[in-house]
Amino acid sequence: EIKSDGDTLIRLIRQGAQYSKIFDKVTIVTADCHLEKVIETVPSWWGILLVKKNRDDLLKQIRVAKSNKRNLSAEDLATLFNKDEALDLLDKISTSKGWKSKSLYKIQEHIAKTLPLEDLKTYAKDNLIKRVHL
Repeated sequence: EIKSDGDTLIRLIRQGAQYSKIFDKVTIVTADCHLEKVIETVPSWWGILLVKKNRDDLLKQIRVAKSNKRNLSAEDLATLFNKDEALDLLDKISTSKGWKSKSLYKIQEHIAKTLPLEDLKTYAKDNLIKRVHL
């Protein structure tokens, strides 16, 4: 998660709650103006990086990210997929027949019930990385 000088922290609590349900580790990158509030707001297992204005030392590590000790939820992980991604995943695991006309929510529910959690985590991470490269 990135919070620059121009951002507000209004959505951070909601985002943090969602991230805590689906990610093994989280690091927030923040501007100095938000640092105190970020430290107070984010869970203690989140890492924190501070963006410095000094070009020689652009990022300063405030806190190292630790493993999320919470039990991650397959249902929450499945919500990371949009319909095209969800259908592609069903194609990969050869269970797409009859799902193309279903709602995204039904497809996500099916994915959560069908895949082992570790496999779902892998597919979700791969998808997020793929989105960055689009």
